[in-house]
Amino acid sequence: MARVPRIGMLRHRVTLQAEVETADGYGGYALAWSDVSTFWARVEPLSGEERLTAMALEGRTTHRIWFRRRSDVTAEHRIVHGSRVFSLHSPPVNADERDRFQYVEAQEGGPV
Repeated sequence: MARVPRIGMLRHRVTLQAEVETADGYGGYALAWSDVSTFWARVEPLSGEERLTAMALEGRTTHRIWFRRRSDVTAEHRIVHGSRVFSLHSPPVNADERDRFQYVEAQEGGPV
């Protein structure tokens, strides 16, 4: 099991975003990301890899992102920290089963 952080370890200001449909002016819609909330978190790198796919170098890094318990985070959201974007792999895990801290496994990166 992952070690539950202390509150002082949540030092990264992150923004939770949800995908929304916006009118495109032609009767259709386009998908865009909209801010849901901003909160303190701990962004912890777990692993990284690089590979050559179709003659393009791809780099991916897996992270664990810790935060205080929230009821508005799902696997359909993404988390933004500065210019970095993290896609979530799964719903939040109640780390210590005491409803204090949660974490999500997330992936950063794509084509380099």
